[in-house]
Amino acid sequence: MNYITLTDQQLDVVSRGRDPIAVRDEQGNLRGYIAVIVTNDEIADAKRALASKTPRYSTAEVLAALRSKAAP
Repeated sequence: MNYITLTDQQLDVVSRGRDPIAVRDEQGNLRGYIAVIVTNDEIADAKRALASKTPRYSTAEVLAALRSKAAP
């Protein structure tokens, strides 16, 4: 198996990724992608959330509620 060692800053970017991450060389040329792996725990959490009866709000609904509470 091949591997690379990431700096703390690079690891932070990878760990926060939810979409594939493009890997480029110093000249900006695309060299490949790092795939994001979803864990079994994350899948189980998502399934529990979907099965829950708690209300769900869209991003637009949340933003509208925040705007209505904003100070003038």
